[in-house]
Amino acid sequence: MRGPPKGLDRLRVWNDRETDRVFHALSHAAGADIASAGRAELFHTAADLLKSFTGRLRADLTGAARQAQEQADSPLFWSLRLPTAELRIGIAEPVEPAPGLPFEVIAAAEIRLTPHDGRTRGRGHALWYCDAHTAQRFRWYETAFAPCHPDRVHLQHVPCALSPEVTEARDALAPGVTDAEYAVVWPVRELTVLTLDGFVDRWAGWLAAAAAGQPLEPGERPDASGTWRHG
Repeated sequence: MRGPPKGLDRLRVWNDRETDRVFHALSHAAGADIASAGRAELFHTAADLLKSFTGRLRADLTGAARQAQEQADSPLFWSLRLPTAELRIGIAEPVEPAPGLPFEVIAAAEIRLTPHDGRTRGRGHALWYCDAHTAQRFRWYETAFAPCHPDRVHLQHVPCALSPEVTEARDALAPGVTDAEYAVVWPVRELTVLTLDGFVDRWAGWLAAAAAGQPLEPGERPDASGTWRHG
């Protein structure tokens, strides 16, 4: 008799179920636009792609850190917990059409690293399924934000992820906004099977640094500006 699903099969089961549940719950709130066949199809494509990326991240990191504690049964995220830090990546969630953004976003998620020492800031990056580079060419992109006045804002994660639905994200992405509260500090870069090695290796390195009690590298990249289209 076949036993219960384990490992990646288990991850696929809960992610498939949660993808359907989250989409139907939020699509009702988002209205007819997100419930349309075209947008729904794009969302499910996004969810499947992110699920495969998460599976790869999971396989590589659990293979490299066998003493870590894995949480793969949450319907909202997968995480890998070490005694001194935790890495967490969420599932894809539908995004309401957001007027003011220079491009269209279908789905969003977050990956974040949280040290447990209470002194070191973690970092979080936004994952958006959008057409950030070419209109109507939807792909997953990774980026990150930071407050323009860090002395005024206390955040656990710097840089951090922002929802594409909030004003702070729209202002950060809009050209010529001089009083924006946040700035884009990580290049808006496409996440694909071809770039996944670098993505996994980078987050594994940050996790290892946090696990060893070492400070993470500076969160701001000078080449972040202008890495997305403005309409």
